[in-house]
Amino acid sequence: MIRILGLGDNVVDRFLDRGRMYPGGQAMNVAVYASMLGAESGYLGVFGTDEMAMLNKAVLKELHVDTSHAVTEKGENAFACVRIVAGERVFLGSNKGGVARERKWRFSKEDLRYIASFQVVHTDQNSYIEDDLPLLHKTGVLISFDFSWKLDSIYLRKCAPYADIAFLSLAGMPEEDAKEKMLETAAFGPRLVVGTRGEQGSIALIKEEWLSQVIIPTQVTDTMGAGDSFAAACLVALLESGKITVESVHTALSAAAEFAAKTCTMEGAFGYGQPFILTQSERKMIENNHG
Repeated sequence: MIRILGLGDNVVDRFLDRGRMYPGGQAMNVAVYASMLGAESGYLGVFGTDEMAMLNKAVLKELHVDTSHAVTEKGENAFACVRIVAGERVFLGSNKGGVARERKWRFSKEDLRYIASFQVVHTDQNSYIEDDLPLLHKTGVLISFDFSWKLDSIYLRKCAPYADIAFLSLAGMPEEDAKEKMLETAAFGPRLVVGTRGEQGSIALIKEEWLSQVIIPTQVTDTMGAGDSFAAACLVALLESGKITVESVHTALSAAAEFAAKTCTMEGAFGYGQPFILTQSERKMIENNHG
């Protein structure tokens, strides 16, 4: 059985224009999508104690994602306020990670054994995990890291040496610049670098070879979680192949594009929305960003 761990952020996306909130967060999304794809998945992160934390916990339980090593801290769960414009999400604000931002990672020996029981651990630039990457690397588990838009050289130099697989968000970047950034990332050590480019599809760099994948046309409802679903499907396909080669990456990119297209037809990252009452500050936020 393929085992994938999402380590890091869990977030609730509050759609102010709809009055509905949806579970999400990059690490949590990947754990959920991996489970949807038939993998045995786990989530290790920090929950708050409010209704948003309760929503995320309930959804993970329903979707059979193991949370036995996740922790709960008193306070606000991470959330982001968004609205949708022409199928694209527009971020209006957030609480910067909530309790997860305040709590430093404290991995016990049991946590490290648990982490090592997975074939790959996926984390990201929103998980406040940078200083703990050397410790995770010592477990011997494959590390998948989503750099998203955080691609400055200083950050890459700090994190990329501990990543086996790196995902970069390169939408809107000219292809030549995108490839240059991927080459820079690969120079720090990742065996595989994957760049997602929005409507321009994706490109991958492995063993000095370039691969490309077009997007799968679909009726877009919401792009929330598209990159995470792409990453999850790519990881599942690579683990199913049992190796990271040019051939397996080519197959993985195709599977990832297909799965990402399906997730774009759902509201939120993967559904499970529920209504909420907007706060006064949220009402003012959407008024100021209307149009």
